[in-house]
Amino acid sequence: MNTIIKGSYGRDLQVRQYSTLGLSALVKELDAQGVDPARLLTGTDLSLATINDPNTRISHQQKVQIFRNMQQSMVKPDSALLAGQHQRISDFGIYGYAVLSSRTFGEAVDFGVRHVRLLGPVFEKSFHLEGDEGVFTGL
Repeated sequence: MNTIIKGSYGRDLQVRQYSTLGLSALVKELDAQGVDPARLLTGTDLSLATINDPNTRISHQQKVQIFRNMQQSMVKPDSALLAGQHQRISDFGIYGYAVLSSRTFGEAVDFGVRHVRLLGPVFEKSFHLEGDEGVFTGL
């Protein structure tokens, strides 16, 4: 039997309700590639100082623009994986907590999906089992 757990966000792309957790890893990776990290923030009205400020809140639209800028600025095609090496467990917010406090990956995902409002700017997340495999979807 498949178990499906869902959570949703509001649809206003302009509301600044999301933290900048993890974005400093993108800054570090661009810098490591010799690219001016300020390029990451073009068109967002953010500064490099705001990325490290835990009180900064950004909109879904700003975060998408940051990802677009990363894609256009990166030198290496595996930049997302390389940036992941700069991440801390706390950059994953509630999922980081879930991973540290759960016995299995499935328990961590279940916890995170049930607390989806705390996770970040993805409109809908779901997790279900297909046989022995877990399927996690973010839309």
